[in-house]
Amino acid sequence: MDFDRKELIDRIATSMDSMRRLGRARMRDDLAGFDMTMPQVRTLHFLSRGPQRMKDISDYLMRGMPSATSMIDRLVKKEYVERVPDPSDRRVVLCRITEPGREMLDRFSRMGVVGFEAISESLTDDELDKIAPALEMLVDAMARQAPSETDERGEGDSKCS
Repeated sequence: MDFDRKELIDRIATSMDSMRRLGRARMRDDLAGFDMTMPQVRTLHFLSRGPQRMKDISDYLMRGMPSATSMIDRLVKKEYVERVPDPSDRRVVLCRITEPGREMLDRFSRMGVVGFEAISESLTDDELDKIAPALEMLVDAMARQAPSETDERGEGDSKCS
């Protein structure tokens, strides 16, 4: 079958959108067992990069300060985040992920790997052999579009392993 470039791009975009929707539904189900919301997980991930000011958290989440503050309050209550003074300016308070917060983030990440492994079990070796290089190409293309950005793990390497 010959497809023109636009048709191929449309097929890829449709497939990626379907994957995103299916992944979000699965994440919502998985998060329910953790008593966490996706914005809370994203916040823990952001804080895993280092302590952050509330304004930076609010900007990262694209939410207003009251909403971000309420979420941090809930994460503090769960003992996943703590507020600490900024060593460079004692008037400023930073939010920092705690060890239980890191453990929660690690558990959630491992759950994603296990979920992908389960999906992969339904694929043949031939299908996996085709998917791996295709995904690596997509990651490389994304890295070329935003070379200053880092991936979700905070690493700059665009190669899949």
